[in-house]
Amino acid sequence: MFETLSESPSPFPSSAIRPWVVGSAGMCFHTLRTLIVLIGMRISLASPFILSGSRNAMQTHSRLDRRAFTLIELLVVIAIIALLMGLTLPAVQKIREGASRTQCMNNMRQMGTALQSHQHTYGGLPAGVVTTGTWDWYWSWMGKLLPFVEQQSVSDKAKVHATTVSNYPWTNPAVGVPMKVFTCPQDPRGVLVTTNYPGLGPVGLTMYLGNCGTTGTSYDGVLFTNSNLKMADITDGTSNTIIVGERPPSSDLAFGWWFAGSGWDGQGSADVVLGSRDTGGAAYFGAPPTNVGLRQGNVTVQADAAHWWSNHPNGSVFLIADGSTKFLRYEADAILPALQTRAGNETVSVP
Repeated sequence: MFETLSESPSPFPSSAIRPWVVGSAGMCFHTLRTLIVLIGMRISLASPFILSGSRNAMQTHSRLDRRAFTLIELLVVIAIIALLMGLTLPAVQKIREGASRTQCMNNMRQMGTALQSHQHTYGGLPAGVVTTGTWDWYWSWMGKLLPFVEQQSVSDKAKVHATTVSNYPWTNPAVGVPMKVFTCPQDPRGVLVTTNYPGLGPVGLTMYLGNCGTTGTSYDGVLFTNSNLKMADITDGTSNTIIVGERPPSSDLAFGWWFAGSGWDGQGSADVVLGSRDTGGAAYFGAPPTNVGLRQGNVTVQADAAHWWSNHPNGSVFLIADGSTKFLRYEADAILPALQTRAGNETVSVP
């Protein structure tokens, strides 16, 4: 019914790919070097220094003319080069995609470690979003993890502004700090983007969102509005429950990492699945969507803000509550609702 790729250092084992790529690159290099030598020989032989009036020189010139580099030979050389490039480039692309996915999984692991550290320090997990706080009003779980991902200075900067200037998070300069740990390297937009929200400047982009549950108002996930949970509250088992997943923000985005996995109570915190609505316009102010699950999406389609997907080919990376990471293919869509509840007693496990 579904396929998965489990946690591994790299989805493309270096022992299998590296020799092939190195061999292809070496073959391409040696072939090009040979062709260059042959071309040089052809050119040098085609234009010898010939003494005028010498019969032997004229005969030599005639023979060398027949050995000159022809257009057909040039086309053959170009075709060979194109063939070698065609053989090498797909492997290079696979390696790049594999490296991006590995980095994405490493980001997830860092967040998992930070969540555990937060529980150890404060006795519980951070809220998906705080709506009753003072300086941390409407800050996401990511904002609460800043001290645990080596960003204490950003957290301090946010707190100083909120307590001395305004606790309005949209104007806090800390939200404009890019965070690589919260950004999937596969997204072409980078780590800092300009939003369409009035009065809000550039924000640090994120593709990672907390799991608030199966619906926007059920709060049966782990990171939802004003949540106050411990790992022990995940009775379905920490190895069977998603805590963070991927969903690239739409092109019409309004928020960044500081608002990830959080939102408005009136819109179910706001996405049905993810707990964050960062699109603008009618979709932002409309009713929460109902198309939950895991399937391919597009940043230009606002409806795709309501389900898990990623810029990786064929699936998406998830952080499991036990700290492990999994790459789930889109074929696993049917089991996602069960993996999003913390205490639903479903008979399903993360594959």
